[in-house]
Amino acid sequence: MSLKNYDAGCSTVGCHQQLSAMRWVHAPISTNDCSACHELIKDSTDNLTDNSTGNPSEHLFKPVVTDGSTCKACHSFDQSPISSHEPFDLGTCHDCHDPHGGDRKSFINTESTQALCAKCHDPVAMEFEHHPVTSGDCLTCHQPHQSNHPNLLVQNQETLCYGCHQDMDHAGVLSGSPMTQGQTNVHEPMYTQGCTACHSTHGSDIAGMLLKDQRSMCLGCHEQVIEDLPQAMSIHGAFQGELACTQCHVPHASEYDGLLTVDSSALCYTCHDQPIETQSGRTLQSMKELVEKSPVVHEPVALGQCTACHASHFSSHQSLLLENYPNSDYEQYAPGIYASCTECHDKALVESQFTTLTGFRDGDQNLHYVHTNQKKGRSCGMCHQPHAGSLPKLMREQFPFGPGGWELQIGFVQSKTGGTCMSACHEKRSYNNSDTP
Repeated sequence: MSLKNYDAGCSTVGCHQQLSAMRWVHAPISTNDCSACHELIKDSTDNLTDNSTGNPSEHLFKPVVTDGSTCKACHSFDQSPISSHEPFDLGTCHDCHDPHGGDRKSFINTESTQALCAKCHDPVAMEFEHHPVTSGDCLTCHQPHQSNHPNLLVQNQETLCYGCHQDMDHAGVLSGSPMTQGQTNVHEPMYTQGCTACHSTHGSDIAGMLLKDQRSMCLGCHEQVIEDLPQAMSIHGAFQGELACTQCHVPHASEYDGLLTVDSSALCYTCHDQPIETQSGRTLQSMKELVEKSPVVHEPVALGQCTACHASHFSSHQSLLLENYPNSDYEQYAPGIYASCTECHDKALVESQFTTLTGFRDGDQNLHYVHTNQKKGRSCGMCHQPHAGSLPKLMREQFPFGPGGWELQIGFVQSKTGGTCMSACHEKRSYNNSDTP
């Protein structure tokens, strides 16, 4: 074996025969073209002959250039990419690649791509990790050298994410189909800011790989939802807690308005299908059971329009009511005191002493007016059920009285021309609303 027969090829004879035996061999090695990358330091006569005296201990060869342009002489790249990997820009190709070859594709000088990236990038160690990160598939999302997209992404962010999460392409980013009224409702950040408006790309200690806890994430944009929260008299139990928002709303897209999880007429019954104990110790009856078993149902309730009377999140009134309603069963009437009711029902029912507007009258004397316009006026809810009941006009069979909730019977019986009532408030009384004596 000769150490001086350079023309025979470094990887054919001499010290470097093992280079041509690697699984992946760089093309110049396979063709014995070492001079494509290395320059021989010639002897004093500047001649390269069989008698040239090299110095194996000093290994008198050197790279043609040292700034990475040797690689770029054969490997072409984009001259004006959007983003470039820093080692690539610095020309330090050898930081990642063995220039001769190796046992791994692309001549990477570590046991895996994941290990190669971890040489510079700290490993992700979070409770919830993106699947490509967990499996070490960095190149699923990133180009190793340069890209025409930010952050060395292999595609634009939306197309890249939807490539795996195809069920999330509600905005038609891939198909290009327009989102029109009546079709799927899409959360605005999905098509104005992209997935990273809410999600971390590599991992997070918060479920769903969110950037912050869910409540903070939502309220970061929807600040108006809580503007009046400090003045709230009642707060929806579903609106409290870290995962409050997704109890009712879908974070990406929904076929229902307001990104609701189900149709609004059924949404409330996902919780109110059983008795609920409030923080104050009050027990709310199963509204679904009440409505299903009652022959008379308040029209908004029958239509599933709970938000016609109640706020979804919180209210400055009791029981999440949108409008004013007295906190006591006994209140002297004043304009606006029963706004929750008079939003739909004519105010003349409680403001006109004589009217034919209501069936609850004796002749033309308005008995609603008689009951409400006194120092100890009776509230609407003392006699009427707000949701559903068994009697006509949503009349109660009894009403709770006092702190113990003692049930007082009303004893209402409807007749063809009026009705009769005998309650704890007064003896049996009847009224006739017929125009015929």
